[in-house]
Amino acid sequence: RGRYPGWTMRALRSMPPRQAMLQFSLPLAVLCACIGPPPDVAPTYSPAPAEPGQRPEHAFGVFPLHEPVRLFAEWQPVLDAIDASQDRFSVRFEAGRDYPHYEAKIRAHSMALALLNPYQAVAFADQGYRVVAKMGDDASLRGTIVVRKGDPVRHPAELKGETLTFPSPTAFAAAMMNKAWLHERGLDVDRDCRVMYVGSQTSALLNVFLGTSRAAGTWPLAWATLQRERPEVARGLEVRWETPPLVNVAL
Repeated sequence: RGRYPGWTMRALRSMPPRQAMLQFSLPLAVLCACIGPPPDVAPTYSPAPAEPGQRPEHAFGVFPLHEPVRLFAEWQPVLDAIDASQDRFSVRFEAGRDYPHYEAKIRAHSMALALLNPYQAVAFADQGYRVVAKMGDDASLRGTIVVRKGDPVRHPAELKGETLTFPSPTAFAAAMMNKAWLHERGLDVDRDCRVMYVGSQTSALLNVFLGTSRAAGTWPLAWATLQRERPEVARGLEVRWETPPLVNVAL
């Protein structure tokens, strides 16, 4: 408890990168297609009966695509729609200041519903969570590597010795998929580069814009959000490479 399953970390170290990605994405696809019975979790009880007409409240977790204030603005309308569509329970927005904080909440079972990337969905399967849906189009779950506009880099090996920024080690598309793709092309990011984990997708991109890092790992959703909300920043950046897609985010 409090750590990822040992096989998960051993798999990352021992398997070729593409095989490692499949190891985590294929089980998720199976979970999405064949949902088994709910896990045997003991019920919890409140100290007093619910008020007449009061609905039980469940936390709905959203991983840190952005800072919590922006996440709340984007996701609260979704939660409001869930509340309006039924009268059995209500949902409350829950987030984390960064990926480790969010994952600590998952391990603590503080969220009844949670968005999990494919790695998290498999890594936390033994924590009592099961996949009931997945988000959007699988084509949108791919790694995206962004550099400053006009950067002459054309081959991953040219990033050797440079600083690269990522949201978190367990950001599946932004970090894991991008690092695996670069590894297949001769760049071992953890060995050959200076890696900075900066807590959010936006921060990873801003570090490139400000010249703190040479390249950032992100994914299409975060890149599209930056283009929409911070066009003056996005105009100073450009996508250099993209990875093939994998199974999208799980609920």
